[in-house]
Amino acid sequence: MGSGAAHLSVTNQDAQPRVDVASVVAEIEAEVARRRAAGEYPENLIRRLAVEFHDVAEAQPSPEEVAQIETVRPMVSSRRLLGPAVIFAKKVVRRAVAWYVRPLAEDQSRFNFAILQELRQLGDRMDGLGSSWVRPAGSPPREAGTPAYDLTGERLALLRELLRILPAGPVLLLWWADDALLRGLVARGLPVEAVTRDAAMAAAARASGVRVHETDPLLFLRDCGPTLGAILAPGLLPVLTPAEMLQLVPLATAALRDGGVFVTDAPDVSSDGLPADPALVDAGYQRWVSRETTTLLCESAGLHEVRTLPVGTTPWYAVTACRRP
Repeated sequence: MGSGAAHLSVTNQDAQPRVDVASVVAEIEAEVARRRAAGEYPENLIRRLAVEFHDVAEAQPSPEEVAQIETVRPMVSSRRLLGPAVIFAKKVVRRAVAWYVRPLAEDQSRFNFAILQELRQLGDRMDGLGSSWVRPAGSPPREAGTPAYDLTGERLALLRELLRILPAGPVLLLWWADDALLRGLVARGLPVEAVTRDAAMAAAARASGVRVHETDPLLFLRDCGPTLGAILAPGLLPVLTPAEMLQLVPLATAALRDGGVFVTDAPDVSSDGLPADPALVDAGYQRWVSRETTTLLCESAGLHEVRTLPVGTTPWYAVTACRRP
């Protein structure tokens, strides 16, 4: 009997109807409105509730805004009767010491702006120092270790097939070793654009008739939205740091239109025709990147129809993929 009662109790509890949260909230709101209309809430509480809430994480002022030191600020006083007299006295004191305070504030402001400018310039230099995307002055030519191969010709032949059908939008080049690649793509009538932080690469691209975005390529991909018909990154992956590699393909995927194509290539580490040191192929190469790694990056980023192809007769492989809805 006791066991049956316990079982019945559990069953009854489980059978209780679920609370209708929306109905409860509606009842509370109706009750609050009724009491407010009846004047049951203190007036000071009503005033406090009517104050607009502000986000505590408000945007911080820019460094330029805080670098300028103001010597004249609004005078206020919390005293109701003596307030005007207090404010007048403060103005008299401020005027009396202005001859001393103003030159100090102006000197400090000039110093602040000078330091800010130096910090900006230092930051710009640090951004370019050791960057994977910028080749230091005096570096060997890109892909200097591939004179035995017509790498540009083989790339153009492969891209001729891969870029036959594209959605509307620019064909964005993230990296290139030979300006002839740019000219070959432009000659095909493709809407080629390039993004680079390297001044020499930017100048060469403009000379080839290509529109250039001089900014960080990863930031450009992040901000451009799904507007691109194709993204080309020939020989880029071995140049990047691991963190940049992991960012690149997802950002490229998000920047492609539906049907857009992503193409990259790299030396095939399994080939017998490559030296042991990747820097002997290109001084900017940091590591070998296998075709399996590149394929996995594309698949993990949500790209479809991922394929690995040879780049002609060279010891290089290409990976192509496209974005699908």
